[in-house]
Amino acid sequence: MRTWLRRSVPYWRPPLVAAAMLAGAGQGLGQLGGLSMLSAEVPTERRAEANAAFNAGGYLPAGALPVAVGYLSDATGLTTGSTTFALFMITAAPPRRTHSPPPQLTTTRRRASPTRAAPVEDALHLPREPLNPDRNAQP
Repeated sequence: MRTWLRRSVPYWRPPLVAAAMLAGAGQGLGQLGGLSMLSAEVPTERRAEANAAFNAGGYLPAGALPVAVGYLSDATGLTTGSTTFALFMITAAPPRRTHSPPPQLTTTRRRASPTRAAPVEDALHLPREPLNPDRNAQP
C-alpha cells in the first residue's frame, strides 16, 4: 500500500461511516413510509402486487444508477461522472407541490369496552364529533 494512502485512510473512516449510517436511516425511513402508505391505501387482496411494484420501483434505480455512474466515471473521470449524475438527478426529480390541500381530519367513534382501554377521546375529554363537520347537513 502506498504511504500517502496508508496515512490518509484513517481520516476517511468517520465521514464514510456517518454517510453510510445516514443513507441507511434515510432508506429505512423511506421504506417504512412507503409500506405504511401501502398498508393504509391498498386493499388487502392487492397488497402483494403493490408491494412488488413498490420494491421494484425503488430497488432497480437504487442498483442501476450507481453502476451506471461507475461506468461513466471510469470513461470520463470522477468529477465529470459525478457532476453528470448530479445534474441528471436534479432534472429527473419531480417538482415539489406548493399548494396541496390540507388533509381531512375526523375522529374515530369507538365505544370503550370492559376488556379494552378507553379511546383517546375519552381520556382527553374530547368531543365525539368530526373535526370538520358539515354545518349545512340536516339531522
